[in-house]
Amino acid sequence: MNDTATAGIIFARQRLNPPEKSWLAELRREIVSDDIQFTHASLAHPPPWPYIVSEDDAALHFVRQSCHLCFCGHTHHPMVWTQDADGCIFGKSGKDVVVMTEGGKTLVNVGAVGQPRDGDSRACYVIYRLEQKTIEFRRVSYDIKRTKRKIIRAGLPRFTAQRLSLGR
Repeated sequence: MNDTATAGIIFARQRLNPPEKSWLAELRREIVSDDIQFTHASLAHPPPWPYIVSEDDAALHFVRQSCHLCFCGHTHHPMVWTQDADGCIFGKSGKDVVVMTEGGKTLVNVGAVGQPRDGDSRACYVIYRLEQKTIEFRRVSYDIKRTKRKIIRAGLPRFTAQRLSLGR
């Protein structure tokens, strides 16, 4: 783990109270609801929090994905991965509206509200419309200068603040 991530973990551990830490420790690795999976990172094992940044990474994830649709994050990079009925995997940057294909599996990396890492500094989230079978990626501007000041005043690494402007 890099120094920036380690500093963030130490920062959070110092501020969370015991009940909050306990609640986080009890969270499951994945949740299934209405035949949709939700997870923080890839479902592949090991390692415990693998990134999905390539077709090979997506392939390892799809082995463990039991539902037609799964939402994840971790890389902070908005992306849609699909595996068709023949096992072919395709990746597409998460932008605008994506129409889901029939059959196979779909994995949606929703990006991040705090640090999208695709060159667009705005916060990123998705809207899933079951009836239309669409995933809509949305962006929202926020006060990056104010956020950067708060990060620096909190004593976190400057890089954490600097990357907000770049979206990387």
